[in-house]
Amino acid sequence: MEKMQEKKKLLFVITNLETGGIQKALINLLNEIKDRYDVYLYPFSLTGPLCSDIPEGITVLKSTRLIELWGLSQQQAAAISAAKGLLRGLIALYCKFFSNTIPLWLTQLTQKKLSGFDYAIAYRQDSSCHSMYSGCMDFVLNRVNAGQKIAYLHYDYLKALEYDCVHTRELLKRMDKIVCVSRGCLKSLLTVHPDFADKSFYTYNCYDFEEILTKSTLSEPDLDSDCFNLVIAARISEEKGIDRAVRVVSRLAGEGYRLKLHVVGEGMQRPIIENLIRELEAGSFIKLHGNQDNPYPYIAAADILMLSSYHEAAPMVIGEAKTLRVPVLTTESVSAGEQIKVGQEGFICHNSEQGMYDSLKMILDNPHLLENCRTYLSGCRFNNQEGLHQFEAMLASPVSAPVLKRIPGAAESRLNHGC
Repeated sequence: MEKMQEKKKLLFVITNLETGGIQKALINLLNEIKDRYDVYLYPFSLTGPLCSDIPEGITVLKSTRLIELWGLSQQQAAAISAAKGLLRGLIALYCKFFSNTIPLWLTQLTQKKLSGFDYAIAYRQDSSCHSMYSGCMDFVLNRVNAGQKIAYLHYDYLKALEYDCVHTRELLKRMDKIVCVSRGCLKSLLTVHPDFADKSFYTYNCYDFEEILTKSTLSEPDLDSDCFNLVIAARISEEKGIDRAVRVVSRLAGEGYRLKLHVVGEGMQRPIIENLIRELEAGSFIKLHGNQDNPYPYIAAADILMLSSYHEAAPMVIGEAKTLRVPVLTTESVSAGEQIKVGQEGFICHNSEQGMYDSLKMILDNPHLLENCRTYLSGCRFNNQEGLHQFEAMLASPVSAPVLKRIPGAAESRLNHGC
Protein backbone atom coordinates (compact mmCIF):
# COMPACT_ATOMS: atom_id res chain seq x y z
CA MET A 1 0.00 0.00 0.00
CA GLU A 2 1.30 3.45 -0.92
CA LYS A 3 2.27 5.52 2.09
CA MET A 4 -0.07 8.46 2.74
CA GLN A 5 1.66 11.78 2.09
CA GLU A 6 2.27 13.70 5.29
CA LYS A 7 0.45 17.03 5.53
CA LYS A 8 2.51 20.20 5.41
CA LYS A 9 2.64 22.10 8.69
CA LEU A 10 1.53 25.74 8.57
CA LEU A 11 1.81 28.30 11.35
CA PHE A 12 -0.23 31.53 11.17
CA VAL A 13 0.71 34.42 13.47
CA ILE A 14 -1.88 37.15 14.16
CA THR A 15 -2.27 39.83 16.82
CA ASN A 16 -5.77 38.89 18.01
CA LEU A 17 -9.18 37.78 16.77
CA GLU A 18 -11.10 40.99 17.22
CA THR A 19 -13.69 41.94 14.61
CA GLY A 20 -11.82 43.15 11.54
CA GLY A 21 -11.27 42.41 7.88
CA ILE A 22 -7.83 40.86 8.36
CA GLN A 23 -8.98 38.53 11.14
CA LYS A 24 -12.12 37.56 9.22
CA ALA A 25 -10.10 36.82 6.08
CA LEU A 26 -7.84 34.56 8.15
CA ILE A 27 -10.76 32.63 9.65
CA ASN A 28 -12.20 32.14 6.17
CA LEU A 29 -8.86 30.90 4.85
CA LEU A 30 -8.48 28.49 7.77
CA ASN A 31 -11.90 27.05 6.97
CA GLU A 32 -10.79 26.40 3.40
CA ILE A 33 -7.43 24.74 4.19
CA LYS A 34 -8.04 23.00 7.54
CA ASP A 35 -8.35 19.53 5.94
CA ARG A 36 -5.46 19.99 3.51
CA TYR A 37 -2.74 21.05 5.95
CA ASP A 38 -1.71 20.60 9.55
CA VAL A 39 -2.55 24.13 10.71
CA TYR A 40 -1.39 25.96 13.83
CA LEU A 41 -2.52 29.41 14.97
CA TYR A 42 -0.49 31.68 17.24
CA PRO A 43 -2.50 34.76 18.30
CA PHE A 44 -0.59 37.19 20.50
CA SER A 45 -3.84 37.60 22.44
CA LEU A 46 -6.61 35.04 22.26
CA THR A 47 -9.29 37.73 22.46
CA GLY A 48 -12.11 38.89 20.23
CA PRO A 49 -15.48 37.64 18.95
CA LEU A 50 -13.84 35.62 16.18
CA CYS A 51 -12.20 33.27 18.69
CA SER A 52 -15.40 31.24 18.61
CA ASP A 53 -15.09 30.95 14.82
CA ILE A 54 -11.72 29.18 14.83
CA PRO A 55 -12.40 25.97 12.87
CA GLU A 56 -12.16 22.58 14.51
CA GLY A 57 -8.85 20.86 13.83
CA ILE A 58 -6.78 24.06 14.15
CA THR A 59 -4.17 23.88 16.92
CA VAL A 60 -4.11 27.14 18.87
CA LEU A 61 -0.80 27.94 20.57
CA LYS A 62 -0.72 30.10 23.70
CA SER A 63 1.51 33.17 23.79
CA THR A 64 3.48 34.43 26.78
CA ARG A 65 2.11 37.14 29.08
CA LEU A 66 4.41 39.79 27.65
CA ILE A 67 3.76 38.94 24.02
CA GLU A 68 0.03 39.10 24.80
CA LEU A 69 0.42 42.85 25.33
CA TRP A 70 0.96 43.33 21.58
CA GLY A 71 -2.49 41.94 20.84
CA LEU A 72 -4.37 43.97 23.46
CA SER A 73 -5.65 47.52 23.36
CA GLN A 74 -4.77 49.78 26.28
CA GLN A 75 -8.33 49.49 27.55
CA GLN A 76 -8.25 45.68 27.38
CA ALA A 77 -4.91 45.49 29.20
CA ALA A 78 -6.13 47.78 31.99
CA ALA A 79 -9.29 45.70 32.36
CA ILE A 80 -7.19 42.58 33.01
CA SER A 81 -5.19 44.26 35.75
CA ALA A 82 -3.82 47.66 36.71
CA ALA A 83 -0.27 46.29 36.47
CA LYS A 84 -0.85 45.01 32.93
CA GLY A 85 -2.40 48.30 31.88
CA LEU A 86 0.50 50.25 33.35
CA LEU A 87 3.10 48.04 31.67
CA ARG A 88 1.43 48.28 28.28
CA GLY A 89 1.10 52.03 28.68
CA LEU A 90 4.79 52.41 29.45
CA ILE A 91 5.81 50.28 26.47
CA ALA A 92 3.48 52.24 24.18
CA LEU A 93 5.00 55.49 25.45
CA TYR A 94 8.51 54.24 24.77
CA CYS A 95 7.50 53.16 21.25
CA LYS A 96 5.99 56.57 20.55
CA PHE A 97 9.09 58.54 21.47
CA PHE A 98 11.77 56.06 20.39
CA SER A 99 10.92 52.85 18.49
CA ASN A 100 9.19 49.54 19.03
CA THR A 101 12.26 47.56 17.93
CA ILE A 102 13.75 46.97 21.39
CA PRO A 103 10.42 46.35 23.19
CA LEU A 104 9.45 43.81 20.52
CA TRP A 105 12.78 42.05 20.78
CA LEU A 106 12.73 41.92 24.57
CA THR A 107 9.12 40.76 24.94
CA GLN A 108 9.44 38.14 22.22
CA LEU A 109 12.48 36.65 23.92
CA THR A 110 10.02 35.27 26.47
CA GLN A 111 8.76 32.82 23.83
CA LYS A 112 10.81 29.67 23.32
CA LYS A 113 11.50 29.20 19.61
CA LEU A 114 8.78 27.32 17.75
CA SER A 115 10.06 24.65 15.38
CA GLY A 116 9.00 22.00 12.90
CA PHE A 117 6.91 24.07 10.48
CA ASP A 118 7.07 23.97 6.69
CA TYR A 119 5.64 27.47 6.45
CA ALA A 120 5.37 30.26 9.03
CA ILE A 121 3.03 33.07 7.97
CA ALA A 122 2.87 36.55 9.52
CA TYR A 123 -0.73 37.28 8.60
CA ARG A 124 -0.71 40.92 9.70
CA GLN A 125 1.73 43.52 8.42
CA ASP A 126 3.70 45.78 10.69
CA SER A 127 2.96 49.47 10.62
CA SER A 128 4.64 52.45 12.25
CA CYS A 129 7.76 51.64 14.23
CA HIS A 130 6.43 54.13 16.81
CA SER A 131 3.30 52.21 17.76
CA MET A 132 2.35 48.96 19.50
CA TYR A 133 0.90 47.60 16.28
CA SER A 134 1.44 44.05 15.15
CA GLY A 135 4.95 42.60 15.53
CA CYS A 136 3.89 39.46 13.63
CA MET A 137 6.72 39.72 11.11
CA ASP A 138 9.31 40.16 13.87
CA PHE A 139 7.93 37.11 15.64
CA VAL A 140 8.01 34.86 12.56
CA LEU A 141 11.53 35.92 11.67
CA ASN A 142 13.02 35.71 15.17
CA ARG A 143 11.02 33.15 17.15
CA VAL A 144 10.06 30.51 14.58
CA ASN A 145 12.07 27.91 12.70
CA ALA A 146 10.35 27.09 9.41
CA GLY A 147 11.18 26.01 5.88
CA GLN A 148 9.73 29.23 4.49
CA LYS A 149 8.73 32.47 6.18
CA ILE A 150 5.94 34.49 4.58
CA ALA A 151 4.55 37.99 5.19
CA TYR A 152 1.01 39.07 4.27
CA LEU A 153 0.38 42.73 3.38
CA HIS A 154 -3.25 43.85 3.68
CA TYR A 155 -2.72 47.44 2.55
CA ASP A 156 -1.87 49.71 -0.36
CA TYR A 157 1.87 50.00 0.21
CA LEU A 158 2.24 53.31 -1.61
CA LYS A 159 -0.46 54.94 0.52
CA ALA A 160 1.04 53.45 3.68
CA LEU A 161 4.50 54.91 3.12
CA GLU A 162 3.86 57.61 5.71
CA TYR A 163 3.65 54.83 8.32
CA ASP A 164 6.58 52.85 6.94
CA CYS A 165 10.06 52.78 8.39
CA VAL A 166 13.43 51.29 7.53
CA HIS A 167 12.74 48.47 9.98
CA THR A 168 9.70 47.30 7.97
CA ARG A 169 11.70 47.15 4.75
CA GLU A 170 14.40 45.14 6.49
CA LEU A 171 11.79 42.69 7.76
CA LEU A 172 10.39 42.22 4.25
CA LYS A 173 13.89 41.70 2.87
CA ARG A 174 14.38 38.80 5.28
CA MET A 175 11.09 37.11 4.33
CA ASP A 176 11.13 34.25 1.81
CA LYS A 177 7.84 35.37 0.29
CA ILE A 178 5.57 38.41 0.43
CA VAL A 179 1.84 38.09 -0.27
CA CYS A 180 -0.47 40.97 -1.17
CA VAL A 181 -4.27 40.67 -1.18
CA SER A 182 -4.85 41.96 -4.71
CA ARG A 183 -3.02 42.49 -7.98
CA GLY A 184 -3.24 46.24 -7.41
CA CYS A 185 -1.69 45.94 -3.96
CA LEU A 186 1.13 43.88 -5.44
CA LYS A 187 1.81 46.53 -8.08
CA SER A 188 1.82 49.16 -5.34
CA LEU A 189 4.44 47.22 -3.38
CA LEU A 190 6.65 46.65 -6.43
CA THR A 191 6.45 50.32 -7.38
CA VAL A 192 8.28 51.06 -4.14
CA HIS A 193 10.39 47.90 -3.92
CA PRO A 194 10.94 46.41 -7.40
CA ASP A 195 13.73 44.29 -5.91
CA PHE A 196 11.05 42.21 -4.13
CA ALA A 197 9.52 41.03 -7.44
CA ASP A 198 11.07 37.56 -7.38
CA LYS A 199 9.42 36.66 -4.11
CA SER A 200 6.12 38.55 -4.24
CA PHE A 201 2.64 37.17 -4.92
CA TYR A 202 -0.99 38.08 -4.61
CA THR A 203 -3.81 35.90 -3.34
CA TYR A 204 -7.44 36.96 -3.03
CA ASN A 205 -9.21 36.78 0.32
CA CYS A 206 -11.67 33.95 0.99
CA TYR A 207 -15.29 34.34 2.12
CA ASP A 208 -17.78 32.27 4.06
CA PHE A 209 -20.65 32.78 1.64
CA GLU A 210 -23.10 30.56 3.50
CA GLU A 211 -22.50 32.42 6.75
CA ILE A 212 -23.00 35.80 5.07
CA LEU A 213 -26.31 34.74 3.53
CA THR A 214 -27.56 33.08 6.72
CA LYS A 215 -26.64 35.97 9.03
CA SER A 216 -28.26 38.50 6.72
CA THR A 217 -31.67 37.00 7.55
CA LEU A 218 -31.32 36.89 11.35
CA SER A 219 -32.76 40.36 11.98
CA GLU A 220 -34.53 43.22 10.26
CA PRO A 221 -32.77 46.57 10.66
CA ASP A 222 -34.75 49.77 11.02
CA LEU A 223 -34.27 51.17 7.51
CA ASP A 224 -37.05 53.24 5.95
CA SER A 225 -38.54 51.58 2.90
CA ASP A 226 -39.84 54.85 1.46
CA CYS A 227 -36.42 56.35 0.72
CA PHE A 228 -33.08 55.45 -0.84
CA ASN A 229 -30.86 53.76 1.78
CA LEU A 230 -27.08 53.90 1.64
CA VAL A 231 -25.04 51.80 4.07
CA ILE A 232 -21.40 52.30 5.02
CA ALA A 233 -20.00 49.36 7.02
CA ALA A 234 -16.61 50.56 8.22
CA ARG A 235 -14.52 51.78 11.10
CA ILE A 236 -15.13 55.48 11.74
CA SER A 237 -11.59 56.68 11.15
CA GLU A 238 -10.03 59.43 9.07
CA GLU A 239 -8.97 57.27 6.11
CA LYS A 240 -12.53 55.99 5.62
CA GLY A 241 -13.67 59.45 4.52
CA ILE A 242 -17.04 59.21 6.25
CA ASP A 243 -17.10 62.98 6.68
CA ARG A 244 -17.14 63.25 2.88
CA ALA A 245 -20.10 60.88 2.65
CA VAL A 246 -21.98 62.90 5.27
CA ARG A 247 -21.47 66.13 3.33
CA VAL A 248 -22.44 64.52 0.00
CA VAL A 249 -25.64 63.00 1.41
CA SER A 250 -26.50 66.28 3.15
CA ARG A 251 -26.03 68.17 -0.11
CA LEU A 252 -28.27 65.79 -2.05
CA ALA A 253 -30.92 65.85 0.68
CA GLY A 254 -30.88 69.64 0.48
CA GLU A 255 -31.61 69.33 -3.24
CA GLY A 256 -34.76 67.35 -2.51
CA TYR A 257 -33.59 63.75 -2.89
CA ARG A 258 -35.13 61.31 -0.40
CA LEU A 259 -32.19 59.32 0.92
CA LYS A 260 -30.68 58.17 4.20
CA LEU A 261 -27.13 57.23 5.12
CA HIS A 262 -26.59 54.46 7.69
CA VAL A 263 -23.09 54.05 9.15
CA VAL A 264 -22.46 50.67 10.75
CA GLY A 265 -19.23 50.80 12.73
CA GLU A 266 -17.38 52.61 15.47
CA GLY A 267 -14.14 54.49 15.80
CA MET A 268 -12.11 57.36 17.18
CA GLN A 269 -13.64 59.87 14.77
CA ARG A 270 -17.23 59.30 15.86
CA PRO A 271 -17.40 62.55 17.92
CA ILE A 272 -16.14 64.48 14.88
CA ILE A 273 -18.79 62.89 12.63
CA GLU A 274 -21.51 63.54 15.23
CA ASN A 275 -20.51 67.22 15.37
CA LEU A 276 -20.58 67.44 11.58
CA ILE A 277 -24.07 65.91 11.47
CA ARG A 278 -25.25 68.51 13.99
CA GLU A 279 -23.63 71.36 12.04
CA LEU A 280 -25.33 70.27 8.83
CA GLU A 281 -28.63 69.58 10.63
CA ALA A 282 -28.51 66.15 9.02
CA GLY A 283 -29.71 64.02 11.93
CA SER A 284 -32.99 63.13 10.21
CA PHE A 285 -31.27 61.42 7.28
CA ILE A 286 -27.90 60.25 8.66
CA LYS A 287 -27.77 57.62 11.41
CA LEU A 288 -24.79 56.13 13.22
CA HIS A 289 -25.62 52.58 14.30
CA GLY A 290 -22.33 51.83 16.07
CA ASN A 291 -20.65 48.44 16.06
CA GLN A 292 -22.93 45.55 15.17
CA ASP A 293 -22.02 41.93 15.83
CA ASN A 294 -23.92 41.13 12.65
CA PRO A 295 -23.75 43.91 10.02
CA TYR A 296 -25.12 41.75 7.21
CA PRO A 297 -28.84 42.56 7.69
CA TYR A 298 -27.96 46.24 7.21
CA ILE A 299 -26.02 45.54 4.03
CA ALA A 300 -28.73 43.23 2.69
CA ALA A 301 -31.42 45.87 3.28
CA ALA A 302 -29.45 48.64 1.57
CA ASP A 303 -30.13 50.01 -1.88
CA ILE A 304 -26.39 50.42 -2.25
CA LEU A 305 -23.25 49.82 -0.20
CA MET A 306 -21.00 52.86 -0.15
CA LEU A 307 -17.25 53.13 0.42
CA SER A 308 -16.00 56.68 0.80
CA SER A 309 -12.38 55.84 1.70
CA TYR A 310 -9.35 57.89 0.74
CA HIS A 311 -7.53 54.60 0.18
CA GLU A 312 -8.27 50.89 0.56
CA ALA A 313 -6.49 47.61 -0.12
CA ALA A 314 -9.09 44.95 -0.96
CA PRO A 315 -11.94 45.51 1.50
CA MET A 316 -13.86 42.37 2.44
CA VAL A 317 -17.13 44.29 2.60
CA ILE A 318 -17.28 44.64 -1.20
CA GLY A 319 -17.34 40.88 -1.64
CA GLU A 320 -19.85 40.57 1.18
CA ALA A 321 -22.20 43.06 -0.48
CA LYS A 322 -21.91 41.26 -3.82
CA THR A 323 -22.71 37.97 -2.09
CA LEU A 324 -25.90 39.61 -0.80
CA ARG A 325 -26.68 40.92 -4.32
CA VAL A 326 -26.26 44.54 -3.21
CA PRO A 327 -24.59 46.94 -5.69
CA VAL A 328 -21.54 48.90 -4.52
CA LEU A 329 -20.46 52.51 -4.98
CA THR A 330 -16.80 52.97 -4.08
CA THR A 331 -14.18 55.63 -4.50
CA GLU A 332 -11.21 54.76 -6.70
CA SER A 333 -8.60 52.63 -4.94
CA VAL A 334 -5.76 50.33 -5.82
CA SER A 335 -8.06 47.27 -6.07
CA ALA A 336 -11.46 48.76 -6.98
CA GLY A 337 -11.19 47.73 -10.64
CA GLU A 338 -10.46 44.13 -9.65
CA GLN A 339 -13.33 43.94 -7.20
CA ILE A 340 -16.11 45.61 -9.19
CA LYS A 341 -17.34 45.17 -12.74
CA VAL A 342 -18.62 48.68 -13.40
CA GLY A 343 -22.27 48.77 -14.40
CA GLN A 344 -22.79 45.14 -13.41
CA GLU A 345 -21.66 44.85 -9.80
CA GLY A 346 -21.56 48.53 -8.94
CA PHE A 347 -19.79 51.80 -9.65
CA ILE A 348 -16.36 53.37 -9.10
CA CYS A 349 -16.22 57.13 -8.67
CA HIS A 350 -13.40 59.65 -8.62
CA ASN A 351 -11.81 59.70 -5.18
CA SER A 352 -13.11 63.10 -4.18
CA GLU A 353 -16.17 64.60 -2.57
CA GLN A 354 -17.34 65.94 -5.94
CA GLY A 355 -16.76 62.54 -7.54
CA MET A 356 -18.93 60.87 -4.91
CA TYR A 357 -21.63 63.50 -5.37
CA ASP A 358 -21.67 63.17 -9.17
CA SER A 359 -21.87 59.37 -9.13
CA LEU A 360 -24.49 59.16 -6.42
CA LYS A 361 -26.63 61.80 -8.14
CA MET A 362 -26.35 59.86 -11.42
CA ILE A 363 -27.51 56.67 -9.65
CA LEU A 364 -30.43 58.45 -7.99
CA ASP A 365 -31.50 60.00 -11.30
CA ASN A 366 -31.25 56.68 -13.15
CA PRO A 367 -32.72 53.90 -10.99
CA HIS A 368 -32.44 51.41 -13.85
CA LEU A 369 -28.67 51.38 -13.30
CA LEU A 370 -29.10 49.72 -9.92
CA GLU A 371 -31.70 47.34 -11.31
CA ASN A 372 -29.20 46.23 -13.96
CA CYS A 373 -26.65 45.52 -11.22
CA ARG A 374 -29.12 43.58 -9.10
CA THR A 375 -30.14 41.49 -12.10
CA TYR A 376 -26.52 40.70 -12.89
CA LEU A 377 -25.61 39.89 -9.28
CA SER A 378 -28.65 37.66 -8.85
CA GLY A 379 -27.21 35.39 -11.53
CA CYS A 380 -23.78 35.09 -9.91
CA ARG A 381 -22.60 32.09 -7.91
CA PHE A 382 -19.55 32.98 -5.87
CA ASN A 383 -16.84 30.64 -4.59
CA ASN A 384 -13.28 30.68 -3.22
CA GLN A 385 -11.66 28.51 -5.88
CA GLU A 386 -9.43 31.21 -7.33
CA GLY A 387 -8.19 32.48 -3.95
CA LEU A 388 -7.52 28.95 -2.71
CA HIS A 389 -5.69 28.04 -5.92
CA GLN A 390 -3.56 31.17 -5.63
CA PHE A 391 -2.72 30.37 -1.99
CA GLU A 392 -1.66 26.81 -2.75
CA ALA A 393 0.31 27.89 -5.81
CA MET A 394 2.08 30.50 -3.71
CA LEU A 395 3.12 27.90 -1.14
CA ALA A 396 4.36 25.50 -3.80
CA SER A 397 6.18 28.08 -5.93
CA PRO A 398 9.95 28.45 -5.74
CA VAL A 399 11.08 31.88 -4.62
CA SER A 400 12.99 32.44 -7.84
CA ALA A 401 10.00 31.95 -10.17
CA PRO A 402 9.08 35.03 -12.28
CA VAL A 403 6.40 37.02 -10.50
CA LEU A 404 3.84 37.21 -13.35
CA LYS A 405 4.03 33.47 -14.05
CA ARG A 406 3.45 32.75 -10.39
CA ILE A 407 0.14 34.60 -10.23
CA PRO A 408 -2.74 32.49 -11.54
CA GLY A 409 -5.86 34.26 -12.77
CA ALA A 410 -4.14 37.64 -13.12
CA ALA A 411 -6.81 38.96 -15.49
CA GLU A 412 -9.77 37.56 -13.62
CA SER A 413 -12.32 39.15 -11.31
CA ARG A 414 -11.64 39.05 -7.59
CA LEU A 415 -14.31 36.44 -6.82
CA ASN A 416 -14.98 33.39 -8.94
CA HIS A 417 -18.59 33.16 -10.06
CA GLY A 418 -20.72 31.64 -12.76
CA CYS A 419 -22.23 34.79 -14.21
